Amino acid sequence: MASWETIKTRIGKVTNKVVSKTEEVADTASKHVKLKTIEGNLSEKYELLGRLAYRHIKGGEVSEEKVNALTAQISSLLANKKQIKAELEAEKARKEAEKQAKKDAKAAEEAEAAAAETLEDVVVEDATEEEKAE
Repeated sequence: MASWETIKTRIGKVTNKVVSKTEEVADTASKHVKLKTIEGNLSEKYELLGRLAYRHIKGGEVSEEKVNALTAQISSLLANKKQIKAELEAEKARKEAEKQAKKDAKAAEEAEAAAAETLEDVVVEDATEEEKAE
C-alpha cells in the first residue's frame, strides 16, 4: 500500500494538472467570447455604415467625419479579430505539437522496450547454446 506522502504527492500533481487544464479551457473560451463580441460590434458598425451610404445615395447629407470614424472603428475591430484568431490558432498548434510529442515519446519508449526484450531473448539464446556446448 502506498504511503500517505506518496498519495499526497500524487493528489497534488493531479490537482495542479486539473487547474492548468481548467485555466487553458477558460482562456480559450474567453477568446471565443471576445470574437463573438467583436463580430457583433462589426455587424452594428456595418449596419451604421450602410445607413450612411443609403442616405448619401438618396441625396442626403452625410458627414465625412462619421464615415471616416466608422471605417476606422471597423478597421480596428477587424485587426482585433485577426489577432484573437491568430492566438487561437497558435494555441491549437501548440496543443497538437504537445500531443504529437507525447505520441513520439510513447512510441520511442515502446521501441526501447521491444529492443530490450529482443536483447534479452538473444542473451538467453546465447546462454542456452553455451550450455549445450558444454
